[in-house]
Amino acid sequence: MHFDFASSLNIVSTVTLIGAFVFTGLQVRAANRARREQAAVTVIETAALSENSARFLELLSEIPDNASAVAIENLTQRRSARFFCSGFG
Repeated sequence: MHFDFASSLNIVSTVTLIGAFVFTGLQVRAANRARREQAAVTVIETAALSENSARFLELLSEIPDNASAVAIENLTQRRSARFFCSGFG
């Protein structure tokens, strides 16, 4: 199989384009991870300034990794019910 100059340039440009897509995907993933971590830090800093920070941090520690929104909502509802039924303490 014989490659002329135009075919070689097409192959190089295709490989370069695929590399750019892979690089962009990795950068987007890293940016999303950094944004998630920054949001967690902001939540913790905000919670540390509130009256209920101990309860809030306890709630955060009970949330399992990769929990769905429904699971988190159920957890917060159970905690709220327990809080109000126990006489605010």
